[in-house]
Amino acid sequence: MNKNYNEQQLINLDDFELIEITKLSEFKTYPCDLYIPLSKRKLLKLFLKEDVVDTIRLENYIKKGIKSFYAKKTEIDQKLTAVNKTESEDIPVISEINYLPIRTSTLIPDQNITFNIFAMNDDGSYPILIEANSIVNQEQISCLLAENLRQVFILDHDEKSYQEYIDSNLKQIIEKVDMKVEEKAEVVSDHVCNKLESMMTDTSEESIKTLNVAQEHLQDFLKSSDDAVGSIIKMLTNDHQTVYNHSLTVGSLAYATALEITKMRQNPETASKVKMFDEYTLDSDEIRNILFSGALLHDIGKLIICLNHGLMTEDNKLPDEIPAELLSEHPKAGHEHLKKFKSVHPKSLEIVIQHEEFCDGSGYPNHLPKSQISIYTQIISLANYYDNLVSSKKNPLNSERALQEMDKVISKFNKYILPIFKTVVTNINASNAN
Repeated sequence: MNKNYNEQQLINLDDFELIEITKLSEFKTYPCDLYIPLSKRKLLKLFLKEDVVDTIRLENYIKKGIKSFYAKKTEIDQKLTAVNKTESEDIPVISEINYLPIRTSTLIPDQNITFNIFAMNDDGSYPILIEANSIVNQEQISCLLAENLRQVFILDHDEKSYQEYIDSNLKQIIEKVDMKVEEKAEVVSDHVCNKLESMMTDTSEESIKTLNVAQEHLQDFLKSSDDAVGSIIKMLTNDHQTVYNHSLTVGSLAYATALEITKMRQNPETASKVKMFDEYTLDSDEIRNILFSGALLHDIGKLIICLNHGLMTEDNKLPDEIPAELLSEHPKAGHEHLKKFKSVHPKSLEIVIQHEEFCDGSGYPNHLPKSQISIYTQIISLANYYDNLVSSKKNPLNSERALQEMDKVISKFNKYILPIFKTVVTNINASNAN
């Protein structure tokens, strides 16, 4: 962008004292407003007086080498100890802190935001646009878009607050008529992947329930447009491949396959081709919810195993290769981890333990025959096998070649579902090519 935005007014630092961060942990709420430098003489308010003290955020600042915040002399509580002013030179200015881009289109008018929003100038500075704890109005959003600011920025430690904001407003974002389906796909998929990742650090029942809510919003998005599934797949294909992206891809493909079976069943001209599925309920939101849940959780055992054996990379991702003897245990590891959660449906658990099984009995961990593999797992295993081929780190195949390879081992799959799955993939590819 060419326009430089005005930062906050210059402040007389003589009116401020430095407060040690470690002292703040002694309080339940912040005893005063706390600031950090935007520049040598411009301060940004980060914490409000009487807000609950967030020890995790404070620890993150300490890790970044920030030991103190600024506070107005007139607001300092007697219990706080001011730091010698000479230490102020050691406090990093805000430009040395990491920023995260967010889409301007995710901002909802007349909603409160609990995080600061910044622009990025040509000189690399990040002036503040909208302060935390204020109501964003439509005029502000329109002005940002008029300036072609399709993305704005937040501080990295505010990512949790932003995700909570998305939690509260995702339904409205999905329903926005002025937002492209591709943009919605990115927001929704990022949100679901974030919830999946959070499960690894928060093993509470509440984390599963939160994932379920995010998943329901995802399904609402997939039903909102004919291009929704394709947009999700395209976005995930272009993104860095992670176990979360893979799980979301598998879920989206399985969901689209179940939806296609339902459409064929409802069409008199194609109903006979899917008559063999009449005994299975694939046309209810509840069943598709179970299917999607199993897909999202199917590879969580890989994470459990890698965490337990210290195999995660420095940036907390799966290694390129997991030893075969450990990899073969991931369905059981995932099942064991998830069965303690009441919010995980038994049929979703069944998908987790069975997703590496094949109809010819060549799968693992139990070498089950087709008759003992649920129809939901048979759909998931197709999507899982396909995405493993196209997203392989060693030898990724294009979509057409992957489908050809699946034809060569057709005995592994349900012969009635495979052609429907291929139709789904072909339609998605055609949609994304336009």
